[in-house]
Amino acid sequence: MKPAAKVLSIPTNIEKYFKVFTTLVYKPIYNMTDTEVLIFSEILKLNWDKRSIDEEDRFKLIFSVDSKREIREKLNVGQATFNNYMKKLRDKGLVQYGGINKSLLIDPDIHKSIVINFKL
Repeated sequence: MKPAAKVLSIPTNIEKYFKVFTTLVYKPIYNMTDTEVLIFSEILKLNWDKRSIDEEDRFKLIFSVDSKREIREKLNVGQATFNNYMKKLRDKGLVQYGGINKSLLIDPDIHKSIVINFKL
């Protein structure tokens, strides 16, 4: 008899969803720091907030000077520090010049559960 899967329910809201998802899934895979998690989750949330805009225009908006300043101010991160973290996110393949790695985009309306299979 196969044992039942372990299910963990995490109460969240749209404000927390991207941080929780990034912390649980991307942080261990990409060896992200806590600040990288915060910045990347804000980028993902902004992408979702602007989902009605064409992808190319949306990415231009997300990575505009004004949007990056809003993220920095929200997270209380200075410009030089923010730019260093953006470089680290690029080096890790999470963001690219002019966009987000498309394989990492998440949608709270679709991605409501995570399945992790451990192969020992």
